[in-house]
Amino acid sequence: MVSRPPREMPAEGSTITFDTVPDVTQVADLFAVAIAMEREAAERYDALATDMEAQGETDLAALFRRLEQAEREHENGIGAWAGRAGIAPSRTLSFQWDSPEAPSREDIAQAGGARMSPWKALAIAVRNEERAFAAYTQIAAKTNDPTVQSYAERMAREELEHVAMLRLERRRAWRGEYSATMAALPAAGPPEASDAAELAAYVQAVETETAGRLTCKAQLAEDAQEPAVAGLFQDMAEDVARRAGISAPPPPQHAAPGSGLDLIRDEELRLSRLYDAYMRLIETTRDEAVLRGAQEETAVVIARLARLRDTHAFLRRQKDL
Repeated sequence: MVSRPPREMPAEGSTITFDTVPDVTQVADLFAVAIAMEREAAERYDALATDMEAQGETDLAALFRRLEQAEREHENGIGAWAGRAGIAPSRTLSFQWDSPEAPSREDIAQAGGARMSPWKALAIAVRNEERAFAAYTQIAAKTNDPTVQSYAERMAREELEHVAMLRLERRRAWRGEYSATMAALPAAGPPEASDAAELAAYVQAVETETAGRLTCKAQLAEDAQEPAVAGLFQDMAEDVARRAGISAPPPPQHAAPGSGLDLIRDEELRLSRLYDAYMRLIETTRDEAVLRGAQEETAVVIARLARLRDTHAFLRRQKDL
């Protein structure tokens, strides 16, 4: 195993991410990193809340405002903590989320709130708080300075408290969104697999339904003289059918007609809901085989979403020309 070279603290004004957290050797450096992490989280929640307010998504905007306030309080708390200890952060840094699930402002604006349900927002917040916990844990494990280790471990515990609080809120949000989730999921409903065989049967049912729906959307796009969208859906339908071991093309299943963008947005919504359902299964199952299977299906869904979003972005650019 090749060990990576130490990551030195970046220069004043530099930007770091969860994947590039430096190797902290001084207490002042630790506080510089911590304040940057909390400030960026607050700023991102503020931006998301502003976008949701502009779109009239008042409940989701209020959720982001609460998350923003919590992050600002934590940032101020860390600053006050450093002051009481007589510590001045070594430099001013910027921080960015680098989680693939973290939404950009453009993503939120284009989605019109459709993909960013309260449960989804909280799921993103939980994953990023978990990464913050991991970052502090990593700093504590690698430092040779007992003071840095003690502070980093305390910061990690505080992040873990945030995770626990957000996970509770996320469970409440899931119960509130259950009916809407059911409506956007395949006919098989949400996965409730107790073992690998049940999960495999669910996946087979979902993939068969998906292949038929995509075939129908390909035909609708072709009828609307949108060959790029028709080709995308036909290619995806064939990929799904091959993965499901369907020898003959499945019969087309109903899909509401619309423009190419409408058809893509509908599929994005369905895949986003399916992603949420698999994540719920990952979090609740105690069966290792089900866990691994659900993780694999989540990766498949993310890859399909990426294809749809790439085409979505391309069509929007063409429309704006």
